[in-house]
Amino acid sequence: MAEEVTPFSFVNQYHADTIEQRKALRRADGRVTTVNAVGVPLNGQIYMVPGYDRDTGKVLTEAEAYQAYKDIIPSLEKQGLLVGIEDNWVGDMENHPANVAARENHKFMDEAEIDEDAITWNEEVEPPQNQ
Repeated sequence: MAEEVTPFSFVNQYHADTIEQRKALRRADGRVTTVNAVGVPLNGQIYMVPGYDRDTGKVLTEAEAYQAYKDIIPSLEKQGLLVGIEDNWVGDMENHPANVAARENHKFMDEAEIDEDAITWNEEVEPPQNQ
C-alpha cells in the first residue's frame, strides 16, 4: 500500500536524502540545515519546497525558491510526490495553516540525529561592517 502524500512529504524526503548524501549545511549560529522548507504559492495552493540547495550549500531566498520550483511543481504533483495546501486563509500569516503545519513538521526534523559526517557545507560568517 502506498504511503499517503502530505504537504510535507516532499521536503521530508529531501531532508532524509540530504542527510544520506551527506550534504547538510552548518549555519553560522551552529544549527544544521537540510531542507529549509519554503512555501511557494501557485494556482491557489501553497507548496512546501526546499529552500536549501544541497548541491551548492546555498540557502535560497523565497524568490529564488519560487523560481527554482514554479515550473516543476505541476510535474511533481502529477507524479504524486507533492501536494499543496489550499491558500484561502484570511487572517494573520503566523496562523496560516501552512505556517502552523510547518512549525509542527519542524519538530520532526529537529528530533533527527545528524552526524557530523553528514555536514559538507559551512555557512560563511559575514564580517561586521565598518560604520
